[in-house]
Amino acid sequence: MTGAADPTAMPSYADIGIRPLLERNAAEAPDEVFVTFADGSTWTRQQALYEAYRAANVLRERGVRQQQVVAVLLGNGPDFLRCWWGLAALGATCAMFNPAYRGRILDNLLELTGPVLAVTDQQLKIERPLPVVDPTELRNGPATPPELERPIELWDLHGILCTSGTTGRSKAVLQSNYHLHTTGRWATIDVGLGPDDTLLVDLPLFHAGLNSFTVGCLATRSRLAIRSRPEVSRYWEVIRETGSTIAVGLSATAAILQGRPATPDERDHRLRYWIGVPLPDRASEFAERFGISGGLLGAYGCTEIGVGVIARPGLDHPDGSCGTSRDGFELRLVDGNDIEVPTGQVGELILRTDRPWAISHGYLGDHEATARAWRNGWFHTGDALSRDEQGNYYFRDRIKDVIRRRGENISSFEIEAEIASHPHVREAACIAVPSPTGIEDEIKTFLVPEPDFDPAELVGWLYDRLPYFMIPRYIECADELPRTPTGRVRKFELRDRDPGPVWDREQHLRISRDGIRAEPTAPRPA
Repeated sequence: MTGAADPTAMPSYADIGIRPLLERNAAEAPDEVFVTFADGSTWTRQQALYEAYRAANVLRERGVRQQQVVAVLLGNGPDFLRCWWGLAALGATCAMFNPAYRGRILDNLLELTGPVLAVTDQQLKIERPLPVVDPTELRNGPATPPELERPIELWDLHGILCTSGTTGRSKAVLQSNYHLHTTGRWATIDVGLGPDDTLLVDLPLFHAGLNSFTVGCLATRSRLAIRSRPEVSRYWEVIRETGSTIAVGLSATAAILQGRPATPDERDHRLRYWIGVPLPDRASEFAERFGISGGLLGAYGCTEIGVGVIARPGLDHPDGSCGTSRDGFELRLVDGNDIEVPTGQVGELILRTDRPWAISHGYLGDHEATARAWRNGWFHTGDALSRDEQGNYYFRDRIKDVIRRRGENISSFEIEAEIASHPHVREAACIAVPSPTGIEDEIKTFLVPEPDFDPAELVGWLYDRLPYFMIPRYIECADELPRTPTGRVRKFELRDRDPGPVWDREQHLRISRDGIRAEPTAPRPA
């Protein structure tokens, strides 16, 4: 029987798994340089496989068995790759933690995930007894294929990842082998990378984005350039030195680069694609100025789903858009009762996939949160987006960060973007706070000011750029904003912190749809 391939058919683990891809690449091109590290050292494809085997055999000797959990607290570098790929070769589960975790946060995660041991280069101060392996030990095992108790499957648990914790305590997200592959596919296979391409990895590998993209490079036989962190001061020099053709960056990095004076060598590189997390403002200007031939690629995603919305190469997506729905994903925008909202209106993004195991299947040890997130058969992202008539999606806010004021649902994301574009503001974050009347929300902004910042001048500046009801009432200056490792502001910490000196607009200015008054007046109900 002939016909089109079934789009819902599952691949085999031999086609997409870390161990078989390492083995395939080593057989096809054993002497080809695969990974370049910051100190100039390299791994060939054969060496990468041997390093994984060595680590797997040491871990097996230390008692680790298939599907058992091992906690890994390491930064980017050869030790991280060796440990991660060794666990994958053994069929064990890699619980990837930020190596900066300490105290109660780390204790809670270890209690939740129940690892049989930890691999780290630091001294852990933890409550529960746990064997610790120094990563240098993993270099000395035999470079022979480790034995498996049974074949590794697509649905086996590859990793446990931590959510970024923007709205509360981090959750432990379960990631299958197929989920890992699906996430990395769009930025490597779907974009058309191959053996002539190099991915710059300078954001943390313990997060879903970069570790998934790295596995995508295994599938496309692309190369990796591993760095511990972004070197923004010499960003284009690093791109040039590594020969990178694709890079993933934070929008804050893009803003810094765009704000610098032009230099003769900022376009002297091989970069084809720059993936924004999220896509920066004036994306087309960024690509044009720095000579990025394929342009900027935006996307929407989170740890639980990987990537569900993508900006496809070669298509003209509107400014501010994350792109369109990804193949294999079904998306809806809904209200609080899961009823779909009309096109153009803001709703919570929920989704499902046409293949099982393509996204996370739950939160470890938190059945209630799992049930809430996957209710009615759809995963609820907790994010507010809108969609235009052409199917382009636009990120608006976290659902918990939407502010209700003057009968309007207000996106804190949009207010923050305007405030951050002010010449005397470095960055800003907005939250809802109770009005003194107790009837509705007021808007409070935490911002990091530049010299000569004047809150009254900011209000006047915003009046020409925002509806009057979106202009913040309260302004609190800070030296920095609390952020996750991926750069997102931890707004729950802002809500919980003791307030510092706060500037109250109502004590200085009166604004309405008719104008702005600059004389002091007595506060009155909002």
